Amino acid sequence: MPDDVPDQAPVADRPSRGWLIRTLVTALFGMTAIQAMRPMVSYRALELGASAFELGIVAASYALLSFLFAAPLGSWIDRLGEARFLIGGTATTTLIAVVLSQADSLPAVIGAQALLGLGQVTALVALQTLVANGGPRAGRDARFGAFTVAASTTQIIGPMSAGFLYDTAGLSSGRVFLLAGIPAIAAVGMAVSLLVRPAPRSTGRGVGARSPSERFFTTVGTVMRRPSIPHAMLVSVAVLTSIDLLIAYLPAYGEANGIPASTIGVMLGARAAAGMASRVLMLPMLRRSTRRRLLAQSTLLPCVALLLLPLTDVTIVLIGLLAVAGFGLGLGQPLSMAWIADQVPRSIRGTALGIRITGNRLGQFVVPVAVGAVAGATSIAAIFVISGVTLGVSALVMSRAPDGGGTPGEAAAG
Repeated sequence: MPDDVPDQAPVADRPSRGWLIRTLVTALFGMTAIQAMRPMVSYRALELGASAFELGIVAASYALLSFLFAAPLGSWIDRLGEARFLIGGTATTTLIAVVLSQADSLPAVIGAQALLGLGQVTALVALQTLVANGGPRAGRDARFGAFTVAASTTQIIGPMSAGFLYDTAGLSSGRVFLLAGIPAIAAVGMAVSLLVRPAPRSTGRGVGARSPSERFFTTVGTVMRRPSIPHAMLVSVAVLTSIDLLIAYLPAYGEANGIPASTIGVMLGARAAAGMASRVLMLPMLRRSTRRRLLAQSTLLPCVALLLLPLTDVTIVLIGLLAVAGFGLGLGQPLSMAWIADQVPRSIRGTALGIRITGNRLGQFVVPVAVGAVAGATSIAAIFVISGVTLGVSALVMSRAPDGGGTPGEAAAG
């Protein structure tokens, strides 16, 4: 094990078990708000007359600020603690819900979307660091599994609720944004409760007496030199950008093919439900495999499903394809998070997870703009083909990676 400090605090310093429940509840409220808001941003942009290319700009703006700040945020969290950043991230989500409810131009929507991404990444790095550092290494797969099951739950509740309120209940997009702010407020309250968590912090210094900027860049180099971390990051980028493209472009695909918003919500919910199922089954699957093999195999499922998606307009088949894609996509995030967390010392784990998110956000920024340009020249369906091909390539790369991610059994021995 590469840790330079013990991965489990002395018994007297360990937090009570209730911290994980409060962390998961904070994630449930905060992510539900974001998952409800994100597809509504696309509908709001369409209401304002956005083209396919402009919709790509709107989708990409979500990743811009978080790409710039994710890794530094991880470094600050390593030094200052997670809870205050979690409060800041959830409070930002609440504020942006109000801003989006009043946005009446594409530049306003793009700016609000960028700030929403920054709030989300601030909360996300804090949450992931809490989960990684909150207990012994042997339980890390289970903790990340529980965390990502909570995330899957929000991906069901958020889009389906927003779609119902917008399409069936007939609420305006502005009112849906305001309603999405309610769980965000609840997330702020739960995040405040985590301030009293006696987190087991290391007192060791892994990089010597350097300035903060020197420590940061040294840490980035240390992380990226770990075996197989770049491979895990590539899969994470491919998986997350595919999910983002589905969220951003399924509404436009539905508009072009006469699929109502409520049905699009069900399709996104089916993807999230299948992702939740795969995360529940993740530990049993890992007992029969390794992270490397499971990551490669699971990435092939959405590859095939997304390549088939443009070939049918039958609603039940579309829902089924989204469920197949979701089952595979659901494994990419928890496995890559646990993989990276196992490869680095506790003292730089927040930075490592922030670097992972930086890679994700780079993909989330570049890919939507590129595929938006392609869609403008061809059709919305081309986006799903590009996503499928990207996932297929990442599966091939992962299949050739060093098996550094380990298995739960190896983690227990570490």
